[in-house]
Amino acid sequence: MVGIIVRFEAEGPEASTSVTVTLQEQADVAFSALCLWREARSEPREGKIAVMWSIMNRLTSPSWGNTLMAVLFQRLQYSSLTYYLDPQLALWPTDNDASWQEALEIADGVIEAKIENPISGADSYFSDSIVRPKWASDQTFVKKIGRHEFHKVGR
Repeated sequence: MVGIIVRFEAEGPEASTSVTVTLQEQADVAFSALCLWREARSEPREGKIAVMWSIMNRLTSPSWGNTLMAVLFQRLQYSSLTYYLDPQLALWPTDNDASWQEALEIADGVIEAKIENPISGADSYFSDSIVRPKWASDQTFVKKIGRHEFHKVGR
């Protein structure tokens, strides 16, 4: 297993702990954060958390993919990562972008289940700036946060 040792130190050497983080775990956080940043950077914090949880909720159904990378890069599911005509595809955050730092923190917190799920199993969302997709119905509706409407579509 290839990994990076991350050391956290508190008061004195007896409080020192180390954690091994694999390259795959780092990639999961980075690409999830990139998707989150591209899809929801102008949303309120709760909306960003909900978008990240909708990604994680897809892992409960094998038809969405059984890894975060499979879910994120499934064709046309997150167009900001996969669709050549999506203008977000060419955008990249800078290190000093506060919304990028927040996306990294939220992605890591949700992946580690340290941030509560506000959308109760919803696995899909859309922005109210587009025409309502056919898959979105009153029966699948879970919650609206910011400009995103969250749905539990299941597949």
